[in-house]
Amino acid sequence: IAGNLARTICSDLVTKGRTERSWIGIYMSELSEKFKTDKGVDHGVLIAKVRRNSPAYRGGLLPGDIILKVNGKDVREVGATRFQIFSKKPGETVRLQILRGGQKKEIDIITGVMPAG
Repeated sequence: IAGNLARTICSDLVTKGRTERSWIGIYMSELSEKFKTDKGVDHGVLIAKVRRNSPAYRGGLLPGDIILKVNGKDVREVGATRFQIFSKKPGETVRLQILRGGQKKEIDIITGVMPAG
């Protein structure tokens, strides 16, 4: 998969002179084993912060939500989750399964362009 991302970046640089990464505007952290036990989950990442006016903010994600799946695939670590989001083109939809207040919920987020800096 990393090779596919590299090819996309190279292609964008050749055709556009720049590359755009998709972004939804969240900061994530790993779940501790105690947290997983307390919440009754065996995988996922925690949304620690949602940037105001970001795609995630507009899509209704909240700090404290636990992302369980991205596009139907289980989430196990922050790096892989970030990669799944980066793999989409800006403007494409990412479907997240989250856990909020003990309830699973599906949320579609339209990715934006990652801000510079």
